[in-house]
Amino acid sequence: WVRYRTLAQEADAASEIAAIQERVAQDSEGLRDRQPLWGEASPGRAFEHFNKAIAGALDHGNAHPNLVKMRLGKDLPPETIQELRARWWPLVAEMRRGARAKDALRPLDKDSEVPSVSCLLWARELVNLAVIQCHEAAEAGRPKEAVEISLDAATFGLDLVRSGRVIDQMIGGALLAITTSECWTETHLKLLDRPSLELLATGLKRLDDTLPPSIRLEQEVLYTDWMLAKHRKESDERSHEAFDERLLPSWKFGLSTDWMVADTLCFYADSARQRREAKDS
Repeated sequence: WVRYRTLAQEADAASEIAAIQERVAQDSEGLRDRQPLWGEASPGRAFEHFNKAIAGALDHGNAHPNLVKMRLGKDLPPETIQELRARWWPLVAEMRRGARAKDALRPLDKDSEVPSVSCLLWARELVNLAVIQCHEAAEAGRPKEAVEISLDAATFGLDLVRSGRVIDQMIGGALLAITTSECWTETHLKLLDRPSLELLATGLKRLDDTLPPSIRLEQEVLYTDWMLAKHRKESDERSHEAFDERLLPSWKFGLSTDWMVADTLCFYADSARQRREAKDS
């Protein structure tokens, strides 16, 4: 009986995974031709630029303490500030090119077949530096440029929110919080002329219309499915080793790990579907 029940549960789990893969594919199509938050999109793939900017940030990781000091307005030698700008301003420009790109579909990890996870520290640092550029442009009498910088940084966050697993959605949300709260303090809003205010309002309206209203779980379910399959394969390969008590299923599943895993996937997939249906309603 346990074997038959396990096979039935595994069939249900496979059906749920196939349905989620189809929904993810449908959602992904809209990202291939997305509009940025201002102006028209440029040819290219957003995440090629984003990944290049973050990789460049990782190469300059020892600069983090001085970047924090510069962002907080603390005294730094002029030559240090000049060096930071020479290294980091091109990375912000690379991030902004990604924000202008037409194709915002994120490439999948070659092993797990779900998007890889971003680096919060350096993604946030790029946006923090964009805030500095935004303020400098506004204070220098270039309000339109200031708004464009802030909206490009917000697009970076939005693309992360729509691109991957829960952790990336949280990182994207953090970037959006920075761009919307720190770029436009009351002091800096007063520096904008009417055309720039209208550009900002239009961009924020486009952001509101595009931003998912809640966390999406579909990619997380697919990643869990991959991880469980990977773990089970590795367990089979080392079955001669000591038994892992953490995988001991309860009596509820007739001591069948396969049944327990399939039931868990179905529960997780159902949670994702309920969240999506709540959003759609």
